[in-house]
Amino acid sequence: VTRGGVVLRPYQEECIQAVSDSFNNKQSCLVVMATGLGKTVIASEVIRRRGGRSLWVAHRSELIEQAESTISKLVGVTPQVEMAERKAFEFFGTNGCVVGSVQTLNAMRNGKKRMNKFEPKFFNTLVTDEAHHAVAKSWKSIADYFTTNNDLKHLGITATPDRSDELALGQIYQDCAFRYDIEDGVKDAWLVPIHVN
Repeated sequence: VTRGGVVLRPYQEECIQAVSDSFNNKQSCLVVMATGLGKTVIASEVIRRRGGRSLWVAHRSELIEQAESTISKLVGVTPQVEMAERKAFEFFGTNGCVVGSVQTLNAMRNGKKRMNKFEPKFFNTLVTDEAHHAVAKSWKSIADYFTTNNDLKHLGITATPDRSDELALGQIYQDCAFRYDIEDGVKDAWLVPIHVN
């Protein structure tokens, strides 16, 4: 059981352990999990267990808001948001989370990208939501900047990378730590079977 009364499902616990194991000897790993199986919950729990400061990156405001809400409930810290006119403080205790949009972090301000206000060593965990986008230039620039901190661990989460994505994602993520597809979710009764009329 995590904070907020959420009970982790067995595959979620298995996934969190797989990420932890991967981080023992790799800087980055990917989790591929079908929609509706709790990727945000899993990544939030990874953040909680790792402690320290984390940066969560997404590209749509609804994903930013979903992460903000889930992290608040499960991690017990209210994330600061770096998106459009919302600005995170550069300084906050030893635990905390910034949820930022890819577009905002790459936006130029006074000749520097907004992400540059944070030193790479400021964070110990980077979470990339919708990680199948990670090879795109704007996403890659964020990962490249923060992973210059060798102590930072980078978790990517995505529902369905296609095969060409998966090959390319090997440039960003050293390991696919865990995969749980629609078929697995249906077989284990976490998802209802798909019916096509």
